[in-house]
Amino acid sequence: MPVQDLYFLIKEVGIVDAVELLHLSTPEQVQGFLDLVGWAGDRLEPLALRPWLAGLLDSGPEHFASVVQGLDPELAALILHRWTRVYNLHEEEVPESEEPPFFPTPDRFFLVKITADHPDDVKMVERMLDSLYRADPVLARHLLRSAGTETEAYLEEMSFRFRSGRLGDIGFPALDEALEVYRPLDVSALSIGEGSAEPRREATGLPAVMAEQALKQGFLAKVLARVTWADEADRLEAALVSLFNHVLAADRVDPGEPEAVALGAARAAATLSLGLEAVARGDVDRGLEALRTISLVRFHRTGHSLGLQLSKLVQTLGPWADRAPLPKSEVLGALKGQRPLFSRVLDDPPAGGTRPLGSLEDIRRAADVLAEVAEQVRFVTEVLGVDSAKLPPTATVGDVARTALVHAALGHGLVASPLSPGQVLEFLQAGFQGGTFAPKVAERIEMLIPREFRARAHGFMDEILGDLGGLDRTKAPEKRHVSGLVLE
Repeated sequence: MPVQDLYFLIKEVGIVDAVELLHLSTPEQVQGFLDLVGWAGDRLEPLALRPWLAGLLDSGPEHFASVVQGLDPELAALILHRWTRVYNLHEEEVPESEEPPFFPTPDRFFLVKITADHPDDVKMVERMLDSLYRADPVLARHLLRSAGTETEAYLEEMSFRFRSGRLGDIGFPALDEALEVYRPLDVSALSIGEGSAEPRREATGLPAVMAEQALKQGFLAKVLARVTWADEADRLEAALVSLFNHVLAADRVDPGEPEAVALGAARAAATLSLGLEAVARGDVDRGLEALRTISLVRFHRTGHSLGLQLSKLVQTLGPWADRAPLPKSEVLGALKGQRPLFSRVLDDPPAGGTRPLGSLEDIRRAADVLAEVAEQVRFVTEVLGVDSAKLPPTATVGDVARTALVHAALGHGLVASPLSPGQVLEFLQAGFQGGTFAPKVAERIEMLIPREFRARAHGFMDEILGDLGGLDRTKAPEKRHVSGLVLE
């Protein structure tokens, strides 16, 4: 079983309940577990190793020593260095200021001052040293000598280098290489049959947490279901592992956190599916041939670029993007970042939060909202000449437009100054006739609106009718009862 799969299985079950599985793991697999769990960036986090080391100690001195023997010696020495201060009794004296807890080694070569703060950690270090001396005194002496003489910076740098190399072997690249998956690439640059597909490599199992995400993505899942040749399936599996791990590295996802890995794999799979669908134009047969002949990284870059195009359009709205009404503001907010997302308010049924852009339908829905807001912004800037910086903080672009139309209905022209309660009452009394706008009022408004914006103005008028049509027309309304307008 691949190291990642075994690691995720142990994490899911819990180390206490999976301790027998941990005991059966090879030293190489244990090294992989510690690579995944024990680091925060380029710094070792000993506390994250605590339950794993405790579980290994329960397997007995012989097995524990054999596992330590299989680790990078710099890592084993670094772990001891973090929790101890080692004195070589043949070369130096122990300062009188040192206080227990101590571990005098059975060979009388060293006195180990245990510097761990927590009593459980003190006991664990004592067990580690006792187990090593019982099973392999030569190894124990070598590690203590390294822990006592090498600097922490050296041990950590070397351990991190070896760890990075192993992660690279399973597809986790350096950051600068990983970021390639986010370099923009227009869909027109991809051509079915271009021959850029990843070559077949040594079989690499796709961890279950990643495979599950790949099979959730609509178009990608449909195409993968059509792959029937074993060699092609193996090639794609290895390519998916490489792509997903590149995305995780680029997004700085901790490969030792299953939930974070699942979210990262979901982003990668969705972006890949979007790029594949765009190239194949939604045709599964074309998608199958595209997968066979085009690099997965190029699909991912294309899918990401489609989202970036929407993000750049949001940026053209400037400060008006922050004045879009709900729920449109949620859609634009999700598109703003370096990794544009899809607001789930556009899902059917609507939901909260965001998810990755994963289909051409997602792009279309988000683009429709963006186009609608852009048209509203054009109306208030080109027709009304409004400066967003001079508006009340909570005023939306729709509030501004509707306010100007109310002023127009009252004969004030197209101005967006805040309305008084008296002006709102005047509009309620003169602006409506039955369940719609009074004909003369509607005509007065339409005469002031350029032809190309009249459809948009009619939409705002419908909103005014919905917001104000049910209010009492015999007295000025309280501000809290009026929505959709800019009020004094």
